[in-house]
Amino acid sequence: KVKAIITNMDQPLGKYVGNAHEIIECVEILEGKVGRLSEDLLSLSVEFAAEMLLLGGCFDKKQDAVTAIKNKLESKEALRTFKRLVELQKGDVSYIDDTGKFPAANHKIEVKAKETGFVEEVDALRIGRSAVLIGAGRLTMDRSVDHAAGIAVMKKTGDTIESGDIVFRVFYNECSDINAVISMLDSSLKISKSQIKKPDLILDVVEF
Repeated sequence: KVKAIITNMDQPLGKYVGNAHEIIECVEILEGKVGRLSEDLLSLSVEFAAEMLLLGGCFDKKQDAVTAIKNKLESKEALRTFKRLVELQKGDVSYIDDTGKFPAANHKIEVKAKETGFVEEVDALRIGRSAVLIGAGRLTMDRSVDHAAGIAVMKKTGDTIESGDIVFRVFYNECSDINAVISMLDSSLKISKSQIKKPDLILDVVEF
């Protein structure tokens, strides 16, 4: 049996884009520190895990699988298992115990909203391209990745927004044209004067 879950990827999942930042966010979720901007990441992760448990024959009912997953999170067993996986791959679990050990960028800038209204769109593609410009991603395999570089996405589709609100925080070490990054991030945000419904995370489920 095969099941494919078609998800909405119009905006980034969670709060962060960028290597170290995303790992820190995941560790915080496993520790039970789930901020509003990380709720979609947690929700979809639980959904995927539940579907895998059902496909694996561990549970007959989805709600039972979801309850079991949430219990593992609340008891911190999921966190302990993650640490064990890192150990088995010869990783340094001290980074999980103290996420302050992850590399930090030397520069930080904030991109603020220029209008008041409701967030209609946060374009994941433009944000991804912005991340490449600051070194958090790459276009070719021969390019290096700066693990400290990243972008914090402070607003989601459907949120209310005021002119001057921080929409993005950009963390970087080197960037040949930071103004191009700011411009691209500005263009990724679309604001409406009308209230916007928060988008569904799951668009469709295909089974065969």
